[in-house]
Amino acid sequence: MTSVCVVLVLTACPAGRYGVDCARVALCGVGAQSDPLTGRCECTPGRRGDDCGQARCFLRFSLTLCFLPQAALQAGLDWSVSTLYCSNGGVCDSVTGNCTCGLGWTGSNCDKECPAGRFGANCQLKCDCQNKATCDRVTGMCQCGPGYYGPLCEHACPPGLHGPLCQLQCDCVNAASCHPASGHCVCPAGSRGARCHRVCEQGTYGPGCAKLCDCEDDAPCDHVTGRCLCSSGRTGLRCDIDCRANHYGPDCAETCECHNSSQCDRRSGRCSCLHGWIGLSCREGGPPSLNYGNSSRGDTQHENLL
Repeated sequence: MTSVCVVLVLTACPAGRYGVDCARVALCGVGAQSDPLTGRCECTPGRRGDDCGQARCFLRFSLTLCFLPQAALQAGLDWSVSTLYCSNGGVCDSVTGNCTCGLGWTGSNCDKECPAGRFGANCQLKCDCQNKATCDRVTGMCQCGPGYYGPLCEHACPPGLHGPLCQLQCDCVNAASCHPASGHCVCPAGSRGARCHRVCEQGTYGPGCAKLCDCEDDAPCDHVTGRCLCSSGRTGLRCDIDCRANHYGPDCAETCECHNSSQCDRRSGRCSCLHGWIGLSCREGGPPSLNYGNSSRGDTQHENLL
């Protein structure tokens, strides 16, 4: 008796076919593979749907979610999902669906400008601008306001200049400076006015002439420091002390030149002579009794007595 051995040779269906005798056609698009038995589509990264015809990155259009048209995919048109979904030049990752924003933009869809103080891709970099300068959200370049210059706007205008790019001259007097941005004069102590052209009124002193003098008997004070300027015959921090003996004048700074017990006027320094002394300093003349032995009159009286 002869036996017959039957050998069955199974071969995989070609791409796009499945089922018994590979008779059925799998409709999988965009490079997807199909299961040879069931025909189920195995989507590549970035695709989804029964036929892998939908992009995993969805599109934003007029605040509604939409997908790539199936007709366009079947027609073989080269649609860039990343460009359409991520706004303002952002790039969409087809696997994760996350946007990598271009310079100066942030947000899940790259539709928000960088906030103040940030710049670059996804606004990840921090601006280093100083003096309230603004920062270009794309390049990070500092845009200086009036009164400042430099890469970081770190320099104020030199003395005497102000305004955009420090191109304007200050209009101030009495060695006053001006604000680098506005040009308003910054008066030194003791001066006032729009151009700092006036000194403080009597009784006031200091920056803006805002302080009051504290001097006795309405004595004036230095308009810069507030130091009391004592009149003749007075001294002390508040000009409340009379000059001591042998001193006179403003702040008692002068020394009297009065002799022979004469008195010195603490205001003028004039000598008041006593006991017969005369002259500006009371050094001439003198009491009569001191001249008896030397005068002719004394000699005559002496002879008469004999």
